[in-house]
Amino acid sequence: MDTTITKQEIIEVYKTLLESEISNHTIFITVLMGITVIVLGATWWWNKTGANSFIKTSVKEEFNRQNESLSGLIDGKIDAAIKKEISSIEDKFKGLELDLNRSFAYSLDTEKMYSHSTIYWSNSLERAIELEEGELLRAFAETILRNIKMLEKKKIHQVDKVTEVIKKLPNTLAKERREILDILKDCENI
Repeated sequence: MDTTITKQEIIEVYKTLLESEISNHTIFITVLMGITVIVLGATWWWNKTGANSFIKTSVKEEFNRQNESLSGLIDGKIDAAIKKEISSIEDKFKGLELDLNRSFAYSLDTEKMYSHSTIYWSNSLERAIELEEGELLRAFAETILRNIKMLEKKKIHQVDKVTEVIKKLPNTLAKERREILDILKDCENI
């Protein structure tokens, strides 16, 4: 047996080693490319499904937030419009009540029933105060003052109610308020 290795055998061994090394590198590159393809595929799939669901969720949340905001704004405007309309209707009723009381008072004045007309004038005065009808306040206050001065007997229908209304007169009518209250404190209820 000859143990000497020839040059050709050495070349064959190196050739086999080199082919084996190339084969190992090819397998390594193939595995690396496979992993890259899997990662790219998973990323694409995540972007498609995950991004779509994220976008849908984000859009729903924004829609709901905007919807709530607009609902609150619309509700506020509707409430304000309703309150304004109710206030307008209430003012119209107060105006009608003022006119009705003034008509009763005037009718009673023509019959010289001042003890009864005073309550209707004070009701008209109260509505004029509520409606902020400044031009009517002085006229009603002066009419009440004139009526209670014309009373032969110091008796008035609902003197407490009349006194309560007179106390609500604004400071611009302080003189009339003081005069009327001075006379009313000596009056009796009918």
